[in-house]
Amino acid sequence: MFFSEGVHPNGTKLYSARIIPYRGSWVEFDTDMNDVLFVHIDSRRKLHATTLLRAIGFSTNDEIVSLFYKTTKIPLTGKKGEQAVGRFAAESVIDKESGEIVINAGEEITAKLLDKLTEAGKKELLVTVTEERREANLGVVQNINSERPSFLARILNFGSVTIETAGIEPFTFDYVKDPGGVQAEIFRRTEAFRARQREQEADRRRSELLDWFSVYDQIRGTPPSTDTPQPQSQET
Repeated sequence: MFFSEGVHPNGTKLYSARIIPYRGSWVEFDTDMNDVLFVHIDSRRKLHATTLLRAIGFSTNDEIVSLFYKTTKIPLTGKKGEQAVGRFAAESVIDKESGEIVINAGEEITAKLLDKLTEAGKKELLVTVTEERREANLGVVQNINSERPSFLARILNFGSVTIETAGIEPFTFDYVKDPGGVQAEIFRRTEAFRARQREQEADRRRSELLDWFSVYDQIRGTPPSTDTPQPQSQET
């Protein structure tokens, strides 16, 4: 597998991945200026990557969404239902009476769609999990692991990064692009932080030592000397 990165004339970053087997067809993935992922098989016409996913067994939007996002169920009624607006559906909903698609998996929930969902008798909806932010000092980081859990994850170069810390439960970040690179960058920053800490500790100790000598000179009753003593001449 080979990965590459480029830049479109409008400034958009373009990514590609190529699978070259010993035998069989070449498979290449690339993004366009609109961040849409396409696949080429044996350099033939490009197809949407979701077409390939459906061909290998992920036939519905719901299954494709679950490949890339964590999901959770939220209520659609009452005051909590208002919090659903702005979230993204992880399942498709069809009105049983009319057969009309109320919302597709991956579609953003608007106030109008929320009304339609409740009118269709939907009380709960599976949605994608929103970003969760947690913080930890680099000084408590003990170990960092990365993983690309599946064949698809290895193709698209995404996975999870787990940071083990002292006294705090591990931080796990899922669906991270280039998890190996993120792991290496966290290692680099952690080592740089520890190096700065060691320098600051050394400076503090030097300052304490100078203060100690100053106090010692005061106790002896002599002012601290800042000049280098000159050798005395001997009279003959």
